[in-house]
Amino acid sequence: MTPMTFFERFYSRSSQETIHIGGRLVQTLLSHSSLICLRGELGTGKTTLIKGMVATLTGTDPHEVVSPTFTYLQTYSGQQTVHHFDLYRLKDKRAFVHKGFLDYLHSHCPVLIEWPEKIFSLLGSSPVTIDLLYQPEENHRTIVVKQ
Repeated sequence: MTPMTFFERFYSRSSQETIHIGGRLVQTLLSHSSLICLRGELGTGKTTLIKGMVATLTGTDPHEVVSPTFTYLQTYSGQQTVHHFDLYRLKDKRAFVHKGFLDYLHSHCPVLIEWPEKIFSLLGSSPVTIDLLYQPEENHRTIVVKQ
């Protein structure tokens, strides 16, 4: 069976709007895959989008959702359990495996991954990918969702 593919584009002009978009999108995205990968340069809004996703799934206040840049992983529990990875500082996929994180990719919980390119070959063919691009000349972020 071939996985269903889709493509959507959103525009955000503020952090609050980005949080709102994340909250609106997450349930639909999880119907396609429990792995959601966010890509984009520093400051494009990956963690801000995740704030909305985590808040919707767990009931956690979005202001309490932070990027686990130095710990690599933050788990949020509530209505659902969500694993949030920030792999910006990760050296490579061997380090991911060595730290014991591989099992999280196969859990039944939603997994949100910032900087997934570091472990791309470990993800298989099913993750949803969200690309974020900040466009200062137009004062907005473009959020492109695809599988």
